[in-house]
Amino acid sequence: MRKRYEREIEEILSKIPDFLPAEPRRQRIRRVLRRLLSRAQVALIKAKNSPTSLLIGSFGFALLGYILRHLAPSLAFYSGLFSLLLFLTAIIATLIWQRPHYEQRWRGRVIEWPKQVSWWKRFWRELRTKIHYWTRK
Repeated sequence: MRKRYEREIEEILSKIPDFLPAEPRRQRIRRVLRRLLSRAQVALIKAKNSPTSLLIGSFGFALLGYILRHLAPSLAFYSGLFSLLLFLTAIIATLIWQRPHYEQRWRGRVIEWPKQVSWWKRFWRELRTKIHYWTRK
């Protein structure tokens, strides 16, 4: 029975014409390498634009501006300006950047921590208690 099915499958497959010609080996290798390189480039771009690398670049341009301040003041100005721009970008990226959230588990169970109150709410709560304390006297 099994051989009969195999034979029928082979007959059906032999009747189907080859729609796509076989791709030459050289083209296949190029296509695979191109795909791998594009993925690697995307990963490098993501890694290079992390907030930490932006901050390091900012300090590097600030140092360059400090060194160039006597040799080329106009270049030092633009280096310092670019350093400030990178620094602000790094700070904003740190605030906006979404970090992956991992569930913490212990013995196979998810640990649910109490929700943390934002620093802004804590500040206002503390300020209200101080104001309330000062006005009672």
